[in-house]
Amino acid sequence: MSRSSKTAIWKRVRPFLGQTKYRAGAPIRFLQQWSTAPFSWLHGGPRPAICRLHQQYDMTPEIVLAGYAQGIFPTGEPNNRIVWHCPNERAVIATDKVHVSKRLKGYLRKERFQIGFDRQFAKVLDMCSDRKKTWITPQIKDAYVSLHEMGFGHSVEAYLDDRLVGGGYGVAVGRMFFLESMFCREDHASKIAFVHLAEKLLADGFAAIDCQFMTEHWRRFGARSVSPDEFQKLVVRDLHRPAEFSQSALEAGVSNSENKLIGVSV
Repeated sequence: MSRSSKTAIWKRVRPFLGQTKYRAGAPIRFLQQWSTAPFSWLHGGPRPAICRLHQQYDMTPEIVLAGYAQGIFPTGEPNNRIVWHCPNERAVIATDKVHVSKRLKGYLRKERFQIGFDRQFAKVLDMCSDRKKTWITPQIKDAYVSLHEMGFGHSVEAYLDDRLVGGGYGVAVGRMFFLESMFCREDHASKIAFVHLAEKLLADGFAAIDCQFMTEHWRRFGARSVSPDEFQKLVVRDLHRPAEFSQSALEAGVSNSENKLIGVSV
């Protein structure tokens, strides 16, 4: 069997295995939701207890920042409950190792979109939540808009004829950028926005981008799986010397220099 055939089969099998693993862990997750011990050591050590501790507090910008510093992040539930997460496999992309495929490189050359940063943070958040099922509840929106006003929350936008067609938002803590969500209304708009966000983060001194859960999408961009302990070290290491999300020349539009595209595959 050829290597390409094996790869094609694996791509079809891997999602099934992931779903099987997730369903098999349901009893443990149920027990962890209500008890700190003796079940926490089975799946992530003390972090499930940290997640449950954060659930006891109101959703404020300060609580969100404290959660990020401890390696966890929140999502909203339909019943207005906030759930905190700490995946066993965290998807992290080093800003100097972003992988850009030949195909995406071609779309970047076309300069179809104009790129901006922090121009319409609240609208980007609304666009990210505009889907059938969303975890971006009113509580989440209020907290992240406040984080943006405090200088921690940032957005990237892709425009087509002055129309917002793609982008995403996240939070800068230390030298880690916690990417929360992205949206796309035109082909490849979110991918192009992400590449320029990564380029800007690298220029501003950020070391890595947290993409939360590992997916094939982020794997193609160069994400690697990081354990909770390793991820915590990455976050804490640079809290005392945070990078600054500056207003840069990249806001003027899409760069047409191939040399500025990071991690381009050949």
